[in-house]
Amino acid sequence: VIERTGGVKRFPLLGPRVSLRPALSKSRLPCHVNSYSKIAIAILCVAYSILMLPHVPSLTPDSQSYIAFAPMRTAGYPLFLNLFGIRAAVALQPVLYSLALFFLACELLRSLTAGARHVVIVFLILLTCMGNPELNKYHAMVMTESLSMTALIWFLCVIVFFLRTASISAAVMASVVVGLASAIRPSAYALLVTLPIMVLFRWKALAGRRSVMLAAVLCPALSLIVIERSATSAYHGAAATSLAGRHFFAKAGMIEAREAAASDDAPTQLQIS
Repeated sequence: VIERTGGVKRFPLLGPRVSLRPALSKSRLPCHVNSYSKIAIAILCVAYSILMLPHVPSLTPDSQSYIAFAPMRTAGYPLFLNLFGIRAAVALQPVLYSLALFFLACELLRSLTAGARHVVIVFLILLTCMGNPELNKYHAMVMTESLSMTALIWFLCVIVFFLRTASISAAVMASVVVGLASAIRPSAYALLVTLPIMVLFRWKALAGRRSVMLAAVLCPALSLIVIERSATSAYHGAAATSLAGRHFFAKAGMIEAREAAASDDAPTQLQIS
């Protein structure tokens, strides 16, 4: 007995159903074609990011403190400027930012279920981040904002990679990114808290290697922070300081400060309510 339903013939006496429709091809593009496509997309991302740069002055009132490596600055961004020069560093900032977004998009597509909807969502995220004029203006300035945003995107990319693989290499990369971000901008110290939390999300999958994983996510970041602080102290001596305390204090909550009565003998005081 043969029963026909749509494009499928059923043979009750002979076993399972047999489809008459052509099977979907599961073949993938050759590796070199896939690689060339990714390289082409990365180049387009870089080109688009550069074209979207607004015409703003590269130097701001704070720029000189980074160029001269003021005692209150961390060593990461002044070192970046010293290695590449001011013009090349400013030219590199949008390139590094767009590449970070590209790799984040690739990692999100690997982690999410394949589908046109997810591809569109990731593409919109990519386009929004690269086409935002408020963000793009920082890539043309001698300021830490551009590299800080790049480091945050790399950190998010590595977090997604770690949650997908639960590998020690991903943990080390996340820790290194946090250490480098802290060397660029002291407010990145806050990212240290997220490292053990990241491990807790894969706690069950890490049975037998939890101690090693916690060491992998903490030791590189703490080591880089110690190296940066030591280098800054060695360069500036007793004059070395940090804006970390003020950053965390200002971001701790809504603060309303009012000027007290001006005095010729005492500096201006702030009353915090």
